[in-house]
Amino acid sequence: MKKNIIPILSLLFLAIVSGTTTSCTEECNPTIVRDSTIITQFDTVTNTQWVLQYAEGTAGNNTYYAPQSFIKNGKATFASNLYHASQWFSIYDLPIPKEINLNLDTDSLKLIASIRNVNGDGFANEMDLALIYNLSTQAQAQAVWQKGSNAAFCLLGITGQTINNVTEQLTNTSNYEEYAISVQGNNVTSYKNTAALKSTAYTGTIGSLKAVRVAFRGYGEIDWVKLYKGNKLIMIENFNVDGTTSALWSKP
Repeated sequence: MKKNIIPILSLLFLAIVSGTTTSCTEECNPTIVRDSTIITQFDTVTNTQWVLQYAEGTAGNNTYYAPQSFIKNGKATFASNLYHASQWFSIYDLPIPKEINLNLDTDSLKLIASIRNVNGDGFANEMDLALIYNLSTQAQAQAVWQKGSNAAFCLLGITGQTINNVTEQLTNTSNYEEYAISVQGNNVTSYKNTAALKSTAYTGTIGSLKAVRVAFRGYGEIDWVKLYKGNKLIMIENFNVDGTTSALWSKP
């Protein structure tokens, strides 16, 4: 399932930028990753951490967890034996480091994740990717995939301007697949395994990107996450270091 596995030489996520020669390839420099035909040099940036929000749908009852609780064995997931509510959600957020400046109004941004939700029941937002542009109100560009035949919760768009009943986003949530959301030119587009599914336009401005989000009804599982600006890989997270964020970032 994983692609572009990065050797991690310490338990710190900060990439050490080492010198290269004309004969050196990405195999001898752990901060260079080949993604398809693109070679990306990663930079040392502020160490932001994934945060898991456990939400039962009742205001004031949300619980927050650090990576020690949910990053293990090459994936991020919330322990299935803690499932005890009829409606609950696990929401994984990674804030954008202060050195990474991305503007949703002017940049072409795409969030891709290899995810699944084996306990999907077809009743609510089962798998959700989002680009967060207002942390205080959780305003976001959002795409939601749903199991079964009821597309009522298959959503796409930005906060206040989402469309639902996006039948193209009905899927089998129990298998690992690559899902993505992009924002470009006042359009939000959803994808599955590189194929565009649906696009919808919005009006107004959004602003700078504050965080990326992967969310599930229930616990869900994340294998890896990538963020692109145009064709440039800005961030990759393979969850290869137990208990901590190991995301690598490249300045735009």
